[in-house]
Amino acid sequence: GKIQQVLKSSSDSALMTNIAENGNTTITETVTKNLQKLNSFSKSLLFWVIAAFLIGSLLIMNNAVHLAIYHRRLEINIMRLVGAAPMFIRLPYLLEALWITLAAVMLSSVGSLIVAKTALIPEAVMLSPSLTVSLFGVLSIEIAATLILTLVSSYIAIQSHFQKHMVL
Repeated sequence: GKIQQVLKSSSDSALMTNIAENGNTTITETVTKNLQKLNSFSKSLLFWVIAAFLIGSLLIMNNAVHLAIYHRRLEINIMRLVGAAPMFIRLPYLLEALWITLAAVMLSSVGSLIVAKTALIPEAVMLSPSLTVSLFGVLSIEIAATLILTLVSSYIAIQSHFQKHMVL
């Protein structure tokens, strides 16, 4: 498709289209097939890298909440002894995790934009040209996904602590 059109319209297109490797395919077709294979490999590699980062971030957030709970375990026990509702005990940890997450997402977004501007990478190159999502849209999706991931990991960490150390 597009790759062959670009290769055929290049200044060296006469060299590529006149020579056939196996008698059946031209160099342009062979290059196109190899680039398509490389593209599909890159997409699958990117998927697994993103999956690894998501799992890693889930573990890091879970560990951070566990440390906060451990650090304040006496406060939690006192709150429970005076009759605080379980959600009242959980809420400060969930809110703290959300604030830290928002700050981290904003800091990483600003850092990415600074690096992109410094390296003279236009916004359109940072995103795929085929995407119609703006940079604000990507930031919104990133914030929403990160907040959901934070809430889930924080809730799991808090629930795990409650099940191990308290009866609710």
